[in-house]
Amino acid sequence: MPKPTPLSAADIAAIATARAFTVQILVGREWKKVGRPTLATARAWGPVMEKEAANSRKAMIHAIADGRAILVPPSYQPDTKAEAKKPTEPVKPKAENPKAPPNAKAAKPAKAKPKAGSKAEIALRMLTASKGTTRAAIIEATGWKIDVKQFAQRKGLKLRKLADGTLLASAKG
Repeated sequence: MPKPTPLSAADIAAIATARAFTVQILVGREWKKVGRPTLATARAWGPVMEKEAANSRKAMIHAIADGRAILVPPSYQPDTKAEAKKPTEPVKPKAENPKAPPNAKAAKPAKAKPKAGSKAEIALRMLTASKGTTRAAIIEATGWKIDVKQFAQRKGLKLRKLADGTLLASAKG
């Protein structure tokens, strides 16, 4: 096995300040690569990749710093003082996702109002008018064969049918 070349002071400094590391191993004719955020996690991932490859090859670890990849030799030991001085990114707080208790009812989304002048808006105005309307009158006004019961249900309205056939819709209470 060839003797590894010693690292220069610039390479040691670059490895110490690197923000990303890649672990790679040759499998067949292709390189399998995995990115890791720290040298410790990259070194822990190396044996896993070697076991997966099952070809007696060793995984290589490269530090990615200043737009270049620097081979990290297995004998390299990070300076603990440099590691302590290494700036860390602030941890972003996770967005709170409060879950409702299992017995609580889910809030229903607000019903969308139909566009002014649309068939739905005309039918809605006719159904909620104080004197009510008939299905035939809605069909005549809109040219729309409507299932009034289903329409009222979709709009969140309570539908009543009077003895003379007039339909009245009101908000569910």
